[in-house]
Amino acid sequence: RVGGHAVQDEAGLDGGGDRAGVGGAHFVDARLAGQGRVEHRRDGGPKAAGASLDLAGDHRSAHGILKSQGRAVLRSPPEGEAVGLWRIAYPPAFRDEVERWSAPVRVPPDLLQALMREESALDPAVISQAGAIGLTQLMPSTAKSVAKRLGMGPISPSSLTDPATNIRIGAAYLGELLARYGRQPALALAAYNAGS
Repeated sequence: RVGGHAVQDEAGLDGGGDRAGVGGAHFVDARLAGQGRVEHRRDGGPKAAGASLDLAGDHRSAHGILKSQGRAVLRSPPEGEAVGLWRIAYPPAFRDEVERWSAPVRVPPDLLQALMREESALDPAVISQAGAIGLTQLMPSTAKSVAKRLGMGPISPSSLTDPATNIRIGAAYLGELLARYGRQPALALAAYNAGS
C-alpha cells in the first residue's frame, strides 16, 4: 500500500510475479517507509516496486527499476495490465517543456522524450563520464554554440542541469541535426550521440 491505496487499485498489479534480484519491495519499503507511505511487504518484484515508487511520486526510480529489472514485462505489448507498467517505463517527464521547445524546431516531441529517457534516464543533474550534462546530455561546448545561435546569452555547465534550459538547447540541437540529415531520425540520433 502506498498513500493508503493498494498498488493493485492504482496500477492494475497484484504485486506477485517475478522477484527483484536486489531487494525489490524491500527497496521500496526502505525508500518510502521513512515517509510513512508504505506498509511493509515481503512480496513483489520489479513490477510492484516500480508501481509503488511511481505512486509515491519518484518517477525516476520507478522508471529505473522497470528499465533494469522489469524487461520481461516490457516484452509484451502495452495492453491490459501492462499499460500501467509501460507508462511507468516510458514516462512523459518534463512533457510541458518537451512540447514547448520541440515544436518551434520541428522535432517530434516523442523523439525528444525518448532521447531524454535513454540519454539521462530522466535525471536533470546527471553528468556522463565524457562530461555531457543534464536531460539531453549536452556537451558544454555544443550547448554554448547552440545557445548562442538561439540568442540565449552565456550558458554555464551548471545551467545545463536546469530542465527548461537543457531541453530548449537539446531540442534545438536535435532539430539542427534532423534538418542536416534529411529529417531521418536514425541518422540525426546517431550524429547526436556521436557529438557532431
